[in-house]
Amino acid sequence: MEETDRFAALVARDEPKIPLDEAALLVAAHAYPGLAVDEWMARIDDLAEHVPPDDADALAHDLFVDRGFAGNTHDYTDPRNSFLNDVIERRLGIPITLSVLMMEVGRRRGVGLVGVGMPGHFPVRLAAAGADPAPFFGPVRRRPPPRRGRVPRAVRRRARSRSEVQHEPSRAGGPAGDPHADARQPRAHLRGA
Repeated sequence: MEETDRFAALVARDEPKIPLDEAALLVAAHAYPGLAVDEWMARIDDLAEHVPPDDADALAHDLFVDRGFAGNTHDYTDPRNSFLNDVIERRLGIPITLSVLMMEVGRRRGVGLVGVGMPGHFPVRLAAAGADPAPFFGPVRRRPPPRRGRVPRAVRRRARSRSEVQHEPSRAGGPAGDPHADARQPRAHLRGA
């Protein structure tokens, strides 16, 4: 099946059934004709093998400290930051591709994570947060995740007001559904192209 048809079939599913890794790699296949999407998904499987199950802190530490995945602070607009295969290969990306990688490795290890739409940032948090504020994981710098319940400082600086974080969840602070991640990734790439 051609990449565009495969992508269309994928995003036509119910939101929880959309594998973000496959969707992101299908986006990358347009920049890299012939990209072996299934082989790259197997590489994500390999990354997940080394992470303890059901442990978000260990997952964040493994990816962003031990393995050195980080935000490309030297050239944010490099289009390779938006292609998941390049992010895996180079260990550099933008917040959304790093978050997609963390969510997909987490999914394989029983760590349910959701993307959080915030101005200029795309951290993740535990999906089953309950009443207790879940920790945010902002996978851009090589450092341990923020403490439980703390909104990353960069996000607080970018938020225009406290009410924005509380009352506009799709823009700032609530879970951004998987289609939001897929929609933001190509836009981020186009800005850098």
